[in-house]
Amino acid sequence: MEPVKYHAIALDDNYVGGRRSGELTLETGSVVFRHSEGVITWPLNEVEFSRGGAGNALVYIKHRTIATPTLYTSDKKIIKDTALQGNYATRDNIRVLRAGHQRSRLITLAVVLLLLSPLALIFTFRSSIVSSIADHIPVSYEQKVGDNLFTLVSSGYKIIEDTTLNQHFNNMVAPLVKQVSDTTHHFDFYMISDTTVNAFALPGGKVVVNSGLILKSDQWSEIQGVLAHEIAHVTLRHHVRGVINQQGLFFLISALVGGYSDMVATLAGYGSHLESLMYSRKFEFEADNRAVDYLQQAGVDANGMISFFEKLQKAHPEDITSGFTKIMSTHPPTGERIDNLKSRIQAYTPASQPEPAIDIKSFQQLLQKQL
Repeated sequence: MEPVKYHAIALDDNYVGGRRSGELTLETGSVVFRHSEGVITWPLNEVEFSRGGAGNALVYIKHRTIATPTLYTSDKKIIKDTALQGNYATRDNIRVLRAGHQRSRLITLAVVLLLLSPLALIFTFRSSIVSSIADHIPVSYEQKVGDNLFTLVSSGYKIIEDTTLNQHFNNMVAPLVKQVSDTTHHFDFYMISDTTVNAFALPGGKVVVNSGLILKSDQWSEIQGVLAHEIAHVTLRHHVRGVINQQGLFFLISALVGGYSDMVATLAGYGSHLESLMYSRKFEFEADNRAVDYLQQAGVDANGMISFFEKLQKAHPEDITSGFTKIMSTHPPTGERIDNLKSRIQAYTPASQPEPAIDIKSFQQLLQKQL
């Protein structure tokens, strides 16, 4: 059987450049190194194997009585070469070498595990860490981003500016806003002329409601349910948390170790993309649950939220003319979410908040005149 060939280097000051490259083989009872200028042959029982180099990645072979040259190879398979098996002279030497190799691998594995342990903790508690980082981003800064974003978003739409309509609308949503315990949040609500059934919140508290959503609603509680959901996205800091989530693991480590200035810069960098930032499944459930809290605390019938979601679920997303496409893509009202809402609402007392001063049909008629 042909001996295995290992690429090797011979070190000797007598060589030009101090080294020669060649092929090393372990043949019957001998170490043979062939290079461009000749062949070196040493009996196996007269050589010694050792490890060296960075990370003990090299295997050195030296003659016990001849000082030079020194041979080495980076191919660690050489210590398992069949020519070494049964060779009494090298048996103990190779056994120690192999044991050192195993010990080195175990140490490397231990170091890797130690390094990965904090990462595993970050993965495990990622949600809590993201929330903690988001809490360190000032709401005032988030509001500035939202103001700039509103300028961009609203430039392409007609904003409903009728004083009477806006007063009725703000009176309708006021009981929900009162339930927000964090006074650093300030909410502004805008109706825009757009037939798609949609509403969205911007960072900091600006909430935009399309006329299409209002006109598709059969009762105020449906609109209030949607608005409670959008308010919850703001108070739960979902815009900021969404940006942090998208930055990845090493960004979290950087924020934890080095501070939050990079996070502020990153949020600013998202700019107009924040409005289209998709909420995760977890965020949608969080917003649903908090919305129910707001509705119940305000004495508003939370079942309106369910009826509106069921209405969306029955619509055909592929039919763009139905006006339901946009909200289905950004706030998918899945059956699972509806079931969650139903089970959560059962635990609350019936609504007690009186209906708004103007009924929904009259409001819709006034709104249509502004479109």
